[in-house]
Amino acid sequence: MDYLKWNNSIAAHFFKNEMAGRSVHLYVTEELITDIGQKYGADIPDFIKAVKTGPIGVQGKGICQKALQSMDDWKYRYGQKGYPLYVGYLALFVLAAGIEKDFAAHAYYPLLRKLLGDKPTHGQYPNFDQMKILWDDLARWANEYKSGEVGIFNINITGSRIHVGIPIAQTLLTEKERRALPAIFAAADLDPISHPTEGEIARLLAKHGRKQLRKRTLSLLEETRDSEELRQALLEWIIDELRDWDGTAEDSGKTQIYGLLRLCCKLDSIVKRATLSLRCSTKHEFPEDGLLLFLEDNSQSFSCYEYSGGWSSPLISESDEKPLVASEFDWLKGLQVRSADSKWCFKLPASRIRVFVNGDTQGLPGIVEVRQLPTQQPFYLAAHEQCLELLTIWGELSCKGFEKLQIIDGLPSGWHLFKAQAACSDELIKQEYPILAFPTNVRLELAGGIRLERGNKFFKFAPPKLILQGVSESIKVYCNNKLLDCTSGAGIYE
Repeated sequence: MDYLKWNNSIAAHFFKNEMAGRSVHLYVTEELITDIGQKYGADIPDFIKAVKTGPIGVQGKGICQKALQSMDDWKYRYGQKGYPLYVGYLALFVLAAGIEKDFAAHAYYPLLRKLLGDKPTHGQYPNFDQMKILWDDLARWANEYKSGEVGIFNINITGSRIHVGIPIAQTLLTEKERRALPAIFAAADLDPISHPTEGEIARLLAKHGRKQLRKRTLSLLEETRDSEELRQALLEWIIDELRDWDGTAEDSGKTQIYGLLRLCCKLDSIVKRATLSLRCSTKHEFPEDGLLLFLEDNSQSFSCYEYSGGWSSPLISESDEKPLVASEFDWLKGLQVRSADSKWCFKLPASRIRVFVNGDTQGLPGIVEVRQLPTQQPFYLAAHEQCLELLTIWGELSCKGFEKLQIIDGLPSGWHLFKAQAACSDELIKQEYPILAFPTNVRLELAGGIRLERGNKFFKFAPPKLILQGVSESIKVYCNNKLLDCTSGAGIYE
């Protein structure tokens, strides 16, 4: 295989129509290179020879000079047609990063030199510090020029060594681990629409992914200062995968669709009543004729239909055609319902504290349950009596306007309802109750809107909203140099 064939084969493996709107990581391994070259009778030495030779017409003296010239040739000689001509070189840099088992940044350059057949000494190749130009250009090509239609490429950097940190960040999850994530998400009761903080996701994945994830991945999920940058980059990747997940996972060879049951509440302060219902939450498309769901013991059945934005209508009891009364179930143990063929499964995870926010932010009446404490905006808490001592201390010392609501009807036995204007700190509570921990990083995401095609093209009459997670007062959001007002709720921008 010549360089062009290697370059296009590798690029086509990662950037393709089925990755539209999803995050792409350029994780190139020896196994992948072998698989790609197999049908052409080529192998890893053949790949190394090809990148050292470079594309036809490229005359750079060193490996990095050839890479830079490949970008220029692709833009000016080929008019940016086809895949970027420098992907093969970026693949080489990632291949070297994946050889090291402990992500040691100081060992990167000797590994790259050894891979290219040079003496494995320390120190950069000439112009290696300019390779970020290629990574930046790849992001522009995927996200802007192709509008995310073959995937979205975000540049993650691990550690302070920026040039080494980019290729290392591509190697944090193997293809096998990525394929295993949906089953782990399902086992951990994670929801792509409303997920917990990064720390809680790390804990849940370490607990439920011990058989599917490598030891070094599991060790990175543990909270250690020595590998904080790598851990943060890994969690960014995992959260991207979670946000893209539609709830589909394999279980014993069968495809199942998982989602969450989430509590919804209408408060009547005059009669001091809370009316609690359950809705299904999923990113998967609902059946046109709705869902019929059964408790695990088949003692009761409930129906619902698609409402909007990944939400179902409130669950209705089939026996009397009345809304399910959520307070009749044990929230400490949780709840699970399935369709008759077990294809659909929805869970209400067990919890001693449940967080609610105003349903207006999600197009629902009343207040709705979420999996993460919001920052700098009002919230409600339903808490079991065993949590009250610490919760009350935290609320009085670390929240604005924290108060207990006088609810005499509608809550399960032993449960109490609180509200607050905002949480100012999570230090007193986050270790005991991780659901009340603040997010540790900032994410900007698109939500809603009507997509024109694949990727991130939207109709002008129905643009998406911008969702800023981990919001703080110091962050301002602009669109085309115009400051956006946060009018419809903290962290949500029109």
